[in-house]
Amino acid sequence: MTPTAFANQAVAAQDRAQALDHTGGASTTPKHINEKGQTMGGTTAQEFSEDLFAKAYRYQISLQLLVKECELKDAALRKLEGEVFELRTREQNIKADNTRLKQAVLFSEQVQSDAQAADERAKTADIVLDAVIKSLRPLGLDKKKFRRAIADIGRQIPNGGPQASQHFALLNAARKVLSREL
Repeated sequence: MTPTAFANQAVAAQDRAQALDHTGGASTTPKHINEKGQTMGGTTAQEFSEDLFAKAYRYQISLQLLVKECELKDAALRKLEGEVFELRTREQNIKADNTRLKQAVLFSEQVQSDAQAADERAKTADIVLDAVIKSLRPLGLDKKKFRRAIADIGRQIPNGGPQASQHFALLNAARKVLSREL
């Protein structure tokens, strides 16, 4: 039964109860009303019984309406609690996805950094090899010419930024060549 139909039924029942209350049932005995609006005198036991029945019926209808209203509010509350639970679950999933994405970004940056460092080391090795080739003479390596070539290359490398790390790699590679650790 829909709430509207239930309410219409309750209103009709209240009207019937009020009709019984106003007519006084089957008795035609006049009722006297005191200054407080209460009936007194001239009532029979049957009228009193019908009056109590009408009042009880009105209270029963009112209670049924209140119970139905509470049931509807309870159902709405359960629905809202379900939606809140679903939203909290979504929030937790989004936070977990966000954490995984942050980790993926950090890993990607680390891989990119490692790749740049490997490129810098390869460039440094090429530079040192070119300096060695230019410093070769028929009887071996001209160490003075090699040192000058490395110093010239070191001046060309910037002191700041990502290429600044080449200075250290260039120095280590030059030491290895000069001490014949290759």
